Amino acid sequence: MALLKNKPLEKTMMGACSSSFDGEAAMKEKVIKKIDKKSNAYKVGLRDGDKVVALNVPKKEYDPAQIITIKTTNKTFEFRPESPDKKKLYQFKPNLSAEDKIKIKKFFGAGSE
Repeated sequence: MALLKNKPLEKTMMGACSSSFDGEAAMKEKVIKKIDKKSNAYKVGLRDGDKVVALNVPKKEYDPAQIITIKTTNKTFEFRPESPDKKKLYQFKPNLSAEDKIKIKKFFGAGSE
């Protein structure tokens, strides 16, 4: 971990991209099936048997930070398609300073151009 010390990185916990229900049934049959009770979709209230009126999945494939919107006959649900099984990840901090950007370039061997 010494390699990462003083770098503009932060630790975060994130799950893989997962709708947590049968996506094919939602698109073709217009019904929610096989929903994972640990999922974000379930947490916002989506349930097996809900009738899908509209489904909006952004084109960013495999991005658990995107927002999926599902409109059913009763309600509209928005949630992140993130698996409940989260892993520890490191990512660059948001709003990097000029000094941090130089550190990143040096770390990746790009020098200080």
